[in-house]
Amino acid sequence: MPEASDRRIDYILLRCGPHGPTLHASSCRRVLVRPVNGVYASDHYGLVADLTLPGHPPGRWEERT
Repeated sequence: MPEASDRRIDYILLRCGPHGPTLHASSCRRVLVRPVNGVYASDHYGLVADLTLPGHPPGRWEERT
């Protein structure tokens, strides 16, 4: 499966509440990018994201010192 590093067609969407994001994507990576016994799992790569709670409540700015 040819791959172009600058071509992105899959996204991870995060829900926002009325005062901002309720989750933060701390990392994201592609999975299922290599065939197993010559067979790819799909015609699309998979995406795995690690989601974390924001460091401050939604609607409040983070205190920076």
